[in-house]
Amino acid sequence: MHVKTRLILGGLISLIGLLIVAVVALFIEKSSMLEDRKVKTRHLVESAHSLVLHFQELEKSAGMERAAAQSAAMQAIKALRYEGKDYFWIHDLGTPVPTMLMHPTVPSLNGKVLDAPVFNSATTVQAGVQGPVVRTSDGKKNIFVAFNEVVAQAGDGFVTYDWSKPKAGGGVTETLYEKLSYVKKVEGWDWVIGSGIYVDDVETRFWQLAGQYGVLVLLVMLVLAFVIRWQIQAIIGPLDALRSLVSSVQESADFSRRVQVQQQDEVGQTAMAFNRLMDAQQHAIAEVNGVVEAIARGDFSQRVQADLRGDLAIMKEAVNASAQSVEQTMHALQQVMQALYNGDFSQRMSSDVKGDLRAAVDKAMQAMQTLLDDVGSVMNRVAQGDMRGRVHAEGRGDLATLKTHINHSLDALGQTMQTINQNTRQVAAAANETSQAISQISDGAQNQMHAIGQLANAVRETASSVSDVSRNTETASARSRESMSIVRAGRDKMATMVEVVNGIAANSEKINKITEVIEGIANKTNLLSLNAAIEAARAGEHGKGFSVVAEEVGKLAANSAQSTQEIAQLVQQAVTEARRAVETVREVSRDMEKIEQGAHESDGMMQRISAALEQQSLAVQQINSNMVNLNQIAESNASASEEITATVIELSKIADGTRREVDKFTV
Repeated sequence: MHVKTRLILGGLISLIGLLIVAVVALFIEKSSMLEDRKVKTRHLVESAHSLVLHFQELEKSAGMERAAAQSAAMQAIKALRYEGKDYFWIHDLGTPVPTMLMHPTVPSLNGKVLDAPVFNSATTVQAGVQGPVVRTSDGKKNIFVAFNEVVAQAGDGFVTYDWSKPKAGGGVTETLYEKLSYVKKVEGWDWVIGSGIYVDDVETRFWQLAGQYGVLVLLVMLVLAFVIRWQIQAIIGPLDALRSLVSSVQESADFSRRVQVQQQDEVGQTAMAFNRLMDAQQHAIAEVNGVVEAIARGDFSQRVQADLRGDLAIMKEAVNASAQSVEQTMHALQQVMQALYNGDFSQRMSSDVKGDLRAAVDKAMQAMQTLLDDVGSVMNRVAQGDMRGRVHAEGRGDLATLKTHINHSLDALGQTMQTINQNTRQVAAAANETSQAISQISDGAQNQMHAIGQLANAVRETASSVSDVSRNTETASARSRESMSIVRAGRDKMATMVEVVNGIAANSEKINKITEVIEGIANKTNLLSLNAAIEAARAGEHGKGFSVVAEEVGKLAANSAQSTQEIAQLVQQAVTEARRAVETVREVSRDMEKIEQGAHESDGMMQRISAALEQQSLAVQQINSNMVNLNQIAESNASASEEITATVIELSKIADGTRREVDKFTV
């Protein structure tokens, strides 16, 4: 396909693409305008719906009757207008056809079933805001039935239908226009509130834009046709000139010719690319010179790679042949060097290499092979344990130095092996002694563990005994405090007894005084009886009876006096005994005070003993804990001793093995 054809085809494809973009843009614009109408209608109906919800809240919160709330809501919705004449209506969810509840512009519809033929014009339905748009089967569906179907499915939705427009002077048009309505359900009241707007202007606007886009596309097509024609003229001419020049250069091999670049577009860039190609041909000639210079520098890998003709091709072959010969020589030398690197000293120069270089390299390789064979023999004897061998082959320069170093190394290694042998024997002996010492330490650790275990048992028994003594001390202290209480009570009772005895003594003193009075009365009575007897004797015969009475009274007085004396003696004895009792009680009270003081001191001592025992118990517990730690340490020491013993035994084995290995060498 020619370039001209391609350019024309590209222009046609661009025009078709432009047409497609314009059509898609038209339909996107139409969809956008229709969506704007939907959003506007939905927002208006949702605002009216919010107003109805307000009256529902008044019904719930303010106690308004439902009928009153619904009536108020209808009145409020009835008064709403937007864009001067558009309105909202309310119908119910009745089936199969709903009933109009409120229509602000046609009140005659209120309360009627909406089944008139004029309402059979619904064309599409959309349940919900994001639901799919579905066309009705015949475009004759009842619009209010369609309203109820979308709210039953999603609670709200859109319906498009054909409807007449109101005239300015009254009445409606006979022509039907497309109208879009949005309806939303009022939950709780089973209402459907809706409103609609005409969308026929969207179609009108669509065709207006289609005309504008058509004119614009036509203008672009004309401009594009002019540009394509201009490009064809600007491209085809320079391309023909370039093709002619390329053919000329191909035939003449004249690389000095160049294309005149007159423009900077793709054609001009192609011309510049051709000039660069010619430059590359000239560079090939310079490359031949580069290969020759590389050989002079010792770089034999360079070759002439350019595609040359005529004398240049002959020169290229000669240069490449020379480079190839030198490269073979260097390759043979590289093989020898690689063999040396790999430790193969039997490698020799290839027979393809001529001249003194081959002989010199082979001689050097022979000298190195002889010396290294001798070194290998000595090292083989060393590997077998014989360290008496030495390198005797002749060498020069670094090979002589290598020979000397190897012999000196063998001498030093022999001395080192002797020293290692001696040290190994010493290590083995020391390891045996260490093993015995560690064994003793291990036995001591076991005995220590046993002793610590016995000591720990004793400490635990001591702790138990201290606890028992502490409890007994607490009991004794309590008993001592009880004794102090009893002694204090006894002292109080002794004091009461002293008071009673003192009272008895005082009463005895009073009784003694009374007996003294009675004794005095008895003495006086006796005197009176004597006087009466005297008077009876004087009276003679008449006084005999009175004499008898006087005698009896005298006897009674004598008996009373005797009894009084006996009572006085008893009272005196009682007073004496009471005084002795008081003194005894006082002594007992003093003894009770001493007992109380001793009990108080004993209680203090018991408390101090109890505190000391508690401290001793804590100390014993701490000792017990330390004994457990000591036991663990002893167990750890025993385990470590066993591990050290095993390590020393292993060390002894290693030392013995090392000694045996060293003994294999003959120095």
